Amino acid sequence: MKYPFLILFIILCVSCNNSDLKTIENENFSISYPESLKREESGENNTLFKLTPKNPGENRNYIESINLVTRDYPDMSLKQAAQKLKKEVNRVGVITDFKEIDFGNSNGYRLEFKIIFDEGMRRYIQDYYKNGDRVYILTFASQESIYPEIYEEMNTVLKSFRLK
Repeated sequence: MKYPFLILFIILCVSCNNSDLKTIENENFSISYPESLKREESGENNTLFKLTPKNPGENRNYIESINLVTRDYPDMSLKQAAQKLKKEVNRVGVITDFKEIDFGNSNGYRLEFKIIFDEGMRRYIQDYYKNGDRVYILTFASQESIYPEIYEEMNTVLKSFRLK
């Protein structure tokens, strides 16, 4: 008799956690994010959206973010486009990981890398997905020192991305 109550408790906890999520959704993709992030759709740097903390900590040289841009690669497979993007990043940064990913219905590639700037090291995760000729480039960027604190939450946002 204990197990049905335990299962109900777990379902309620999961439901409560998901109720704090907001969603960006259009005819091409969807992504969920916590209320602790604010959404910007200014189009700056050709982004479709940018998510940043509502209340970033003090003494930050760089504010972490997640953004989405697209590029057209009509004559390339996703793998070829991901390899090309990896080469571009390799010119300016140090690649720490590159792998194929599968987060449900959106298969893609993940590139992790670091770049040194005057104010310090930044870490990046870029997830690549392709729909038709268009490659969706979802990027998480953070100061190296803040990265361990926010990785889990930001990675959950990245994993929620779905193409339609």
